[in-house]
Amino acid sequence: MVVRINGGYFNFLRRASAEVPEYAAIGPVAGAGGRPGLSLPVPAAFASDYQSVTFGDGSLFSSAPVLSRRGTAVFAGKAQDDPNYRLPEGFSFDRGGLIPPGHLWHAHDANPRAGLSLPAGPGEGIVRLVAAPMPDRSMAASGYTLRTFSQVMARLDRLHPDGRGKGVANSSLNLDGGESLLLQAWAGGQRRVDIRQVSHPRSVGNFIEFRSHGVLGAGIPARQVGPEGPGDIHTPL
Repeated sequence: MVVRINGGYFNFLRRASAEVPEYAAIGPVAGAGGRPGLSLPVPAAFASDYQSVTFGDGSLFSSAPVLSRRGTAVFAGKAQDDPNYRLPEGFSFDRGGLIPPGHLWHAHDANPRAGLSLPAGPGEGIVRLVAAPMPDRSMAASGYTLRTFSQVMARLDRLHPDGRGKGVANSSLNLDGGESLLLQAWAGGQRRVDIRQVSHPRSVGNFIEFRSHGVLGAGIPARQVGPEGPGDIHTPL
C-alpha cells in the first residue's frame, strides 16, 4: 500500500517571495540523504510554532503549528486570546487581502485542515493521517478552526496509542490545508482512498508518502532532489 498526504506550506502563487519558484517550501525541507530543497525562512512572528519532522532516510519537512503533545491540545490554549493568530485589523478578502503562505492568521477561521499524528518514537505507536475537507466553505460549521482541530487531533492522539490500548499518546502537527488538502491511498494497483478539497488537479510544494514496508519520507519536486528511500520517523514532536 502507498499513502500520500500533502505536506507543509509553500510559496503559493509566489505570495511569500516573488524571487523564488512557487514550489519553494516555507521552512526547511530536504530529500533523501538530507539533501536540502529550496525553501524560504519561516515567518518570524510564527517561528515558535514551526516544527521540522525528520525521517529515517534523512528527508524532512516543516509545518505549523504543533497541535498536540502526548495527547494534550497545546495549540487550543495558545491561540485563544492571541491576536497574532487572527486576521489583522482592516484586513478584507473582499478588498483583495491575501494571507502570506506560512502565516497563521487563519487560525480562528474555519478552513479545510490536514494533520499528521506521530507516535513518541519508532515502533511505539500508530501513525495517523487526517484530512478534513470542508464541504461548503461559505458555512463555517463545515470546517475547523485550528483551535478546534487541535482538540480533535489530541483526542485522536489518545486513541489506543499502540493499537492495543496501551503506550504513550501521539503528538500532532498541522499540515497545509485549504485547497492543498489531499489524502490518497493505493493498494493492489488501485486507488482506494481519494480525499481532497478540490476536484481538479492541484500542485503542492511537498508531500509525505508512506509505503507498507515503512515510511518513504518527505517528497519534494524532482527539480530539487531525487527520489526518496524507505525509513522510519526520526524526530518526534
